[in-house]
Amino acid sequence: MSSRLIVFLLALIVFIPTLKATSLDFTITASTDSMFRGTTGTDHGVAIFGNTDFNHELISNILSVNLGTLATNVPASSGKIEQDYYGTFAFNLTNDFFISPAFTYYSYYYLGTNNTFEYGISLGHKLLNAGAYYTDNYNGFKTSSTCYQLKGNVDLPSGVNANLAVEGGYLTYGDERRTAWSNYSYYVVSLSRTIDSRTFVLSFSDTIKRREVYSDGSKSSNNYQDQAIFASGIQRF
Repeated sequence: MSSRLIVFLLALIVFIPTLKATSLDFTITASTDSMFRGTTGTDHGVAIFGNTDFNHELISNILSVNLGTLATNVPASSGKIEQDYYGTFAFNLTNDFFISPAFTYYSYYYLGTNNTFEYGISLGHKLLNAGAYYTDNYNGFKTSSTCYQLKGNVDLPSGVNANLAVEGGYLTYGDERRTAWSNYSYYVVSLSRTIDSRTFVLSFSDTIKRREVYSDGSKSSNNYQDQAIFASGIQRF
């Protein structure tokens, strides 16, 4: 077991018993393609995701924490799954401005020990914020990657009772020949509606101008796009 994963589990053991959870969320998502940040993890096959999120306000109106885990199918290796662990700490500054460091541990059981630990940070306003996320072992390929994101959301008129969110991202790689992809952009558009303690989300994701990269470093001349549709149901306790 990775030493980083051990540290993460120890943190859960130490902190969770001392906290009174403000909420516990369970999420089920079905998608036409896994499509995480514009990259398929299911060879363009359907995917099912299950999330559990623990949310707590450590210091009223100043510091909150989210700890969670995600599991999803990986058809690239029959009968295997990807299991991820993640956490964010949100420091509220003033007037809905915040800064939020984050970490994620991606466990690819079908790749053996080639797992990924990612560090990130986001900052800005609750309506519009930017983030950057870095790993030195992208998707188990032993190459570095940085993802730059810009997120925004707005509540639609009260008669609609829904929220519209947009995410745009750009991924860069330290060694493109190891990933088989060039740097590329992607976007996600989501529409959500909350009814009592349940939230329903419908999202569309697309990849922009990603190219294959051959072993000699040359690039193919054909750009292509990958699309996916996601439908999620979230239950909050």
